[in-house]
Amino acid sequence: MHLEKVQRGETSGNIMTRFDNEDTTVSLDVLGGVPSEVFHGVAPGPHPAVKVPFVIVRRKGTDAEFISLLIPSRGASQTITATAREDGTITVNSPKWVDTVTLGKVITYHRSILSTKIGFP
Repeated sequence: MHLEKVQRGETSGNIMTRFDNEDTTVSLDVLGGVPSEVFHGVAPGPHPAVKVPFVIVRRKGTDAEFISLLIPSRGASQTITATAREDGTITVNSPKWVDTVTLGKVITYHRSILSTKIGFP
C-alpha cells in the first residue's frame, strides 16, 4: 500500500477526526491522556482512480488504555462524547441515549434512553 500526503503529529490530548462524503459523515474520536502519534493522509481506494483518507493513531508505551468512538451518520455528524473515570467507568453520551460501561473483572453495560418530552401524558 502506498500512502500519500502523510502528515504526522504528537499529542496527549483528544484526537477528533471527521470525514464528510456527500450525505454521509464518519467521525473517529479517541480520548487523550496518553502520548500518541497521529498519522493522516490518503491511501489507495477500491480502484486506482479512487483515494480514501486514513488516520493511524499509535499509543506510546506498553500499557495504555484508551477509548475510540467510530460514529457513522447521515447528514450532519452526531454529537457523541465519551468520558472515563479513574474507577474504570466509561460514559458515552449522545442526544438520545447514555451508555455506561464499567471495566473490571466483570464488564457491565447499561443504556439509558433519554426522553425529549417534558412531563407525563
